[in-house]
Amino acid sequence: MEKNTVDFDQINRRKAEIIHIAQQVITNSISKEQLEPILKEFLLHSQEDATDFLFVYGTLMRKHPNHSLMKGARFIGEAVLENHHLVDLGSYPGAIPGNKGCIYGELYIVPWTLISKLDEYESEGSLYIRSDIQVVCEDKKYWAMTYLYNREVSKSKIIFSGRWEKEPGFHS
Repeated sequence: MEKNTVDFDQINRRKAEIIHIAQQVITNSISKEQLEPILKEFLLHSQEDATDFLFVYGTLMRKHPNHSLMKGARFIGEAVLENHHLVDLGSYPGAIPGNKGCIYGELYIVPWTLISKLDEYESEGSLYIRSDIQVVCEDKKYWAMTYLYNREVSKSKIIFSGRWEKEPGFHS
């Protein structure tokens, strides 16, 4: 499979499974006792297979100190987040909404089993807020998640280049 393709065969198999289960429920050809283990198994595999796009712009990028946390994610390509600014917070950056700014980063397909680990790393809900944004990657638009900085930035330096260029392994 090419790096920018989605596994539509897998999606279609899941849809077919859901339709089959729904037909059995509608026609009453399956009892609640029979249905429960089938649904549990289906949900278990659905959660394991569930993925989403994630845009990263700082220490989670390739060649940066915390990229190892992205184990299990699949790199799609370099991407751009428009109408946002990058701020220098010392040993890591933050993304904030802002007119005319651009942030350069990387787009990944990430399993949902990894999202909870990244939420913990990013202090989601406190230091950062996981948000849905739109990025451009190889001339295509993608809806993706990213972590937007959730603290005061008035004393932080805006990185006008939109690129996090700290040396790999840099820590302040």
